[in-house]
Amino acid sequence: MKFRNLIPFILITFCISCTNNKTKGKQETGLHLKRDTITRFDPEKYKEETKDTILDTDNNFRVVIRKTTRMDRYITQIITIDSTHIQKLNYRDNSINVKVQVGNVVKFDTTLVKEKLQAIGDDDFLNKSILYNIRINSYNKAKKTVSMSFKVLVPETDWSYDFSLTVDKEGKNKLLLEQIE
Repeated sequence: MKFRNLIPFILITFCISCTNNKTKGKQETGLHLKRDTITRFDPEKYKEETKDTILDTDNNFRVVIRKTTRMDRYITQIITIDSTHIQKLNYRDNSINVKVQVGNVVKFDTTLVKEKLQAIGDDDFLNKSILYNIRINSYNKAKKTVSMSFKVLVPETDWSYDFSLTVDKEGKNKLLLEQIE
């Protein structure tokens, strides 16, 4: 009689142990497929920088540059830290407004965004790049001409397009692609 009770007990134990091994195997493999993603934005918040520069006090030749963060436009770079961790860095694009004033009259006013720079013509580059910054290179007092330069670049790389912008006292301007790196 004891032997009859022992056989069903062994069969039930065997079936339960087989079922548990299968579910453990599924759970273990599921852990390896899961990835932690850390997402960062640079800059995190809206930024606006304004540089108001008087280049010639005699003629009141002034350049006002306003760089603003485009909160709706960014590019993403994905960095794999290890097999279970990824970091997504989102670099926000910028727009740069350039005004040239002579006296109280605005002679030149434009907003630079990378999409309007026809000289680039490289969609792969445009999808990975941001408009970075602009600076005043020189001012020719005799010709009353200001020369500026700016970059469109892929963050954390040396892939960039360098542009120059020259504006004279009448508002005539030249926008040139200077160099591709």
